[in-house]
Amino acid sequence: MSVIAYVPAYHRGYAEFFAKHPGPIYLIGEKLAKKFYPQIERDFRAVPAKDMARILKSLGHDTHVLYEFSLKGHDFGKVIMPSEDLSHMFALKYLVGQDVTFEPMFLRWDGWAATKETPVPTNRAVSHSVLDLTLLGKAQAEAQNSPDWWRQVGALISKGGKPFLIGHNRPGITEDYKLGAYGDPRSNFDAGVSYELTTAEHAEAHLIAIAAGEGVALKGCDMYVTTFPCPTCAKAIISAGIKRVFYAEGYSLVDAEKTLRDNGVEIILVKK
Repeated sequence: MSVIAYVPAYHRGYAEFFAKHPGPIYLIGEKLAKKFYPQIERDFRAVPAKDMARILKSLGHDTHVLYEFSLKGHDFGKVIMPSEDLSHMFALKYLVGQDVTFEPMFLRWDGWAATKETPVPTNRAVSHSVLDLTLLGKAQAEAQNSPDWWRQVGALISKGGKPFLIGHNRPGITEDYKLGAYGDPRSNFDAGVSYELTTAEHAEAHLIAIAAGEGVALKGCDMYVTTFPCPTCAKAIISAGIKRVFYAEGYSLVDAEKTLRDNGVEIILVKK
């Protein structure tokens, strides 16, 4: 059995992975990796494969660096790879016909991990109260005012059960930007992918910005939003001092749910 992996930095996850699968380790060299993911060169943590090989050898692992010329006709036997985007692309090009197993595990923020939609745990807090259903219903009605072709999101901020700010996501907030003339940059991506590449203003950010402009403090307030906040909005919610987020649907991207939870923001699913 052989392990083939791209290993930019050594940590406990890799130590456990290699201990679980003893056998020769073949490191995907940076030149090979860049063929599939040029963005990898931006990772300042990444140790050159030859140096990583020295580290692993010093720990007692039989380690080799893979180069394109060394792959031709090489039979690795049974291969174990971490289930990452680069692993799958590498196997599709160089390991066709070989026995390859992809093991699901989190070792680094690859493209798949960064864009994966993770269900938000709902076993902690679910509300069926009339007040929460009413306020979320107002946010859902507000979402219908959004002209966004892709996703309509409504949000509402309240304190003591009394709403005082309500709004929706707004695409193209400048007058000279016309979606009909130039199209929408969001049309190049699937849901959750490169969510920050948009001309739109998210509903949550819109309300927080309005409150800041009017000098209204949001510390201790509640936010009701139709779709679970993106990572950027989650951080804005924390900075604004909002203590509870009520939502109806959606998924957590990257670290949105964990970031909210770790900073003391209560997450509540509202259901009838």
